[in-house]
Amino acid sequence: DDEDKYDSLSEDAGIPPKRPKKAGKYPPFPPFPFPPPPPRRCPNKCDLDLYKKCTCKSPAVYTKDGRGNCNVGASKLDLRVWCYVDDSEGDPEEVCPDALPSKSKPGYWWSRIACITG
Repeated sequence: DDEDKYDSLSEDAGIPPKRPKKAGKYPPFPPFPFPPPPPRRCPNKCDLDLYKKCTCKSPAVYTKDGRGNCNVGASKLDLRVWCYVDDSEGDPEEVCPDALPSKSKPGYWWSRIACITG
């Protein structure tokens, strides 16, 4: 029969047939409720033990308008805390995974992770 020929040609070419040859050929649906997705692997950035050298400058350094030092002693508070990185522990870019160069204080780097590792 010509229709059966079409189905076998489609399968040979790796193209799924437009209609099932026989009922029950499609894979069953997953069980309900659906299984949970596999856990997401957390990159090394989540392992704070890897960043023990990522610390804030001491004594504290602030911006001209009083921000920084994880809001400790700051005259202006930020919703997302940050501090200038202590560069005596090494290159800020290497010791803190999120370190970024300061635009307002050239030569300084800032980090949010330094607020939770030190």
